[in-house]
Amino acid sequence: MDRINQLRNHLEAAPDAIAIDHRRDAGAPLLSIGGVSVRVGCPERAELVPYGARLNFIDQEQEFLRHLRWIMQKDALGQGTHGHLIAGGKLTVCFSPPGSIKRDLIRKYAELANREIEYVPLSKDMTDGDLKQRREIRSATAYYTDQACVRAAIHGRILVLDGIEKAERNVLPIINNLLENREMALEDGRFLVHPKRFDSLLEVNSQDELKTSNLVRTSENFVVVALGLPVPKYDGYSLDPPLRSRFQSRNISVPTYLTQLTVLQRSYPRVPLQTLESLVSVGTVLRAEATTANGSVSIPEFPLSLDFVVKVLNFLPDVNIQSLLDCIYPYPLMNSFLEHEERSIVEAVYQRFGFGHSLIVKGIKPQTGNLKWELNSGYRISSIESSPDSQKILARLECHPGKGASVSATVTRGILNSSEPEFFVRTDYHSNLLVSLMLAHSANDFCIIGEKGVGKSALLRAFVKLFGYRVEYIPLYKDMSARDLLQRRSTNLKGDTVWENSALVKAAIEGSIAVLDQIEVAADGVIASIQSLVMDREITLPSGALLASPWHYDRLLRSLSESELISRNIYRVHDSFRIVALARPLSQSVGTKSKWLTPELLSLFVFVPMRSLSFDEEKEVIQGICPDINEDVLQKLLNFAKLLRSQHDDALRSVSNSLSTRQLIRCVRRLGLYPDDSLYEIILKSLLSQFLPSLTKAALERLLQDSQIVNQAVDSSTEVQCEVVKDGEIEKLRIGNVSHPVSINSNKLLIPNIIYFENPTQTVIMREMLKDYVLGEHLLLIGNQGVGKNKLVDRLLQLLRLPREYIQLHRDTTIHNLTSIPSIDKGVIVYEDSALVKAARLGYILVVDEADKAPTHVTSVLKSLVEDGEMVLSDGRRLVYRQPDIHDDNIIIVHKNFRMFVLANRPGFPFLGNDFYAEIGDVFAAHCVGYPDKASELRMLKNYAPSVPEDILVKLIDSFDNLRHLVDDGLINYPYSTRELVSVVKHLEKYPEEGLGRALGNVFDFDAYDSDVKELIITTLANHGVQMGLQSDFKVDLGVVLQLPEPELLETWDISKKSKMEGVVERIRHQLLVRN
Repeated sequence: MDRINQLRNHLEAAPDAIAIDHRRDAGAPLLSIGGVSVRVGCPERAELVPYGARLNFIDQEQEFLRHLRWIMQKDALGQGTHGHLIAGGKLTVCFSPPGSIKRDLIRKYAELANREIEYVPLSKDMTDGDLKQRREIRSATAYYTDQACVRAAIHGRILVLDGIEKAERNVLPIINNLLENREMALEDGRFLVHPKRFDSLLEVNSQDELKTSNLVRTSENFVVVALGLPVPKYDGYSLDPPLRSRFQSRNISVPTYLTQLTVLQRSYPRVPLQTLESLVSVGTVLRAEATTANGSVSIPEFPLSLDFVVKVLNFLPDVNIQSLLDCIYPYPLMNSFLEHEERSIVEAVYQRFGFGHSLIVKGIKPQTGNLKWELNSGYRISSIESSPDSQKILARLECHPGKGASVSATVTRGILNSSEPEFFVRTDYHSNLLVSLMLAHSANDFCIIGEKGVGKSALLRAFVKLFGYRVEYIPLYKDMSARDLLQRRSTNLKGDTVWENSALVKAAIEGSIAVLDQIEVAADGVIASIQSLVMDREITLPSGALLASPWHYDRLLRSLSESELISRNIYRVHDSFRIVALARPLSQSVGTKSKWLTPELLSLFVFVPMRSLSFDEEKEVIQGICPDINEDVLQKLLNFAKLLRSQHDDALRSVSNSLSTRQLIRCVRRLGLYPDDSLYEIILKSLLSQFLPSLTKAALERLLQDSQIVNQAVDSSTEVQCEVVKDGEIEKLRIGNVSHPVSINSNKLLIPNIIYFENPTQTVIMREMLKDYVLGEHLLLIGNQGVGKNKLVDRLLQLLRLPREYIQLHRDTTIHNLTSIPSIDKGVIVYEDSALVKAARLGYILVVDEADKAPTHVTSVLKSLVEDGEMVLSDGRRLVYRQPDIHDDNIIIVHKNFRMFVLANRPGFPFLGNDFYAEIGDVFAAHCVGYPDKASELRMLKNYAPSVPEDILVKLIDSFDNLRHLVDDGLINYPYSTRELVSVVKHLEKYPEEGLGRALGNVFDFDAYDSDVKELIITTLANHGVQMGLQSDFKVDLGVVLQLPEPELLETWDISKKSKMEGVVERIRHQLLVRN
């Protein structure tokens, strides 16, 4: 500390050292920094003057004071004429790292000068209505409300445009005239006028005359501050030249080593100075390496703030520091491919300053990108107890033996009582993760990163139970705008436009956890638009309401009552409020690491990675959930999973993604209820082996044999019976050895009533579907077109007498029309329940057809309902499985009988849909629906066409079977289905006189112009004795047949008379030539 004091004293005694001075001039308060002075303002709205604990030491360092002095210079210049500034943007060769320092400086200056701020976070979806004026409706009358730019110009406030590099280049130029001449034409007819011009007009006109002319004075105190990242280096739009020329620039670089060290020492005095020096040194060196690296070796940029690490060390000194560094700098997740050389640079820096390896790497496979690493804080949670502070909870932590004493940590709790999580197996690894989540929660918002199916949602559910939190679930999607995160526009019963708070705002006010699921799919800039809420706990909503931080709100209560604050639309952000993000490190759609984890996003969250469970951990979890499972069967299943996941083949690696821990638990639960089922068949069904290429399927079967999982012989002589039987007073549907009660008193209007002919193959599939229905699973049926997926679902529901709601998805399906249907009733926007909401509320079956046709980010919201038991609707309501502790009119309780039956075509060509199964398929019990076998197809066709001869039906079945084999061999693309075979025999049944060839033409005429396919079809059909109307392209052209005339005697001659003979020959030749 002595060294720091010596350096600080040296800087403060330097000739160019500056300080803040508060004085009065003619009774008016002045703020002076280094000889530059401005008058301290007298704000009209005190809530717009920033105040925050984050700014405590920013005015005590020379480096920050010089920035504040420059801001003051531009503000003073603006008060005399018109000046504007842009802080932190690289316009020539300057740049600034992501972080809050730019915004903190502006907020600190406004606090010192007592100036009001209008804060506008910019994003790609920003429009002119968000900057100037927005149309509203009151009492059936449309009018305009001023937005931030106009309010700041009229009332002389500081307009802060945050994220200027994110706005479209054609949006910001609409305020060019306001910046240059202090003039702007507004949508409501008013006109903003330069203050000098307005004052000169006021000398010859009255105030009322100017008001009648719709002239409004622009304040001379109006200043515009734009905050941004340097472009290039970071992604974004460069400034439009006319806009750039109106600004002055300032590069706010990374604070110096001494400044960072001093601020951290003042903020966290219990942390040893040597530790602080090492931490700051690590950040300084890694930032230098990222900046100076050549094109061949590049490491991710180290974040600017070390507050999380030092804050945890301040109350938990024995924690593993390297695990804290991993939380703020998960460098392997930030690049598409992190090579060994790049990793070694980071690890060498860590070792140089005494932190060892940054990651405990158990195995990295560069070809897959699967990171198998974990954080180890060195502590475990032994107990959680109540604290004297009602908003805190006391967590007792046990340190590893020999590494330190047990400690108690007081952390923020939720608004509910703490309880033990249900159905959660706490392994050593999960206990370690819970400590990491607790440490992240104690200091900041955090993000859990892990592959699909590793248990992110289950871990979060356990965490919120332990710490007594309510959850506001917010699934993100590609088309979500920044405004959608905060508020939604609607109308009330009078037809007036209103703003409805989103789940995020609701969580901030009530003190819940807002879960942002799949932040990797959100558009660029959407998450960054709420960075003031994440870092400062303050944000201005689109409606104009202000969410104030707890410390700012408490300060306002000194001068204003709570009712006055509510009347001004000022709401307190709850102390318990947290944001938790869930993300995947890999982009599942393209198979490479996505670039969503940008340096800017890195500064917003603390990151807690989750790896896949090890063999022993997975075994412990499964045995904890299914304790009655056979040990030998479980061992074989886990051995196979381990073997499959260790394969280097790309195709097998892709298959292994489907065998997540969630899928293994489903297999075990099924074996627990139906122990006679074949483990071999269950695994193949889970992996959709029926649709795998032949080589991949053969390799998969070899792995099963290596794991001693063999196919059990099944007695196929006994046909599975499907019947409704009486069991006492209860009717039951029995399919083979599976039975389930038939529903009574259900809505008969919605029960399917179809024509269905029983056949052995589809009866077996229905039995397997019924097993999963009994287990409480949601079902997914995948298959080619025309194999009977809809028929199977409708027949099963018909037998169980279950009503259904039906929804068919398509390319243009959105999140909104999937969950609600907006309409206008007497001028009021009302939202009618979609089929999904009706089925969930009433306990019906929801049949989702063509699920592969909708975008995957739309269908992925179904995962939140199936897996997490909660779903946010587009109108603000929520579907939940359990009644919450607090009454909420926007809560819809999901009926216990609700199920989803999802239908989709198999992935891959020629089906041009999305890979639904790869995205969220493992949350459903999947069933492959293939073609019926020959016996089943023959029985079915006989029922459809009883008068068609059986030999014809057999020929058709054999022909179509051969054509399907040609599809498997890749010779033709279109898979001819049972539906088309049925259509052929139905045509023959109705019109037998037209013949088989014409009936087949109804199916094969599609291929009449593809010569190669047509030849294969003709040959295949002919091999089975089927002749059809298509003509082959192979032709033999014969010569033209000419009929010769009757012979005619022209002349007789004697060969002995040679001279006469020659004359005759010449005449004949001449005649022939003339005739031809």
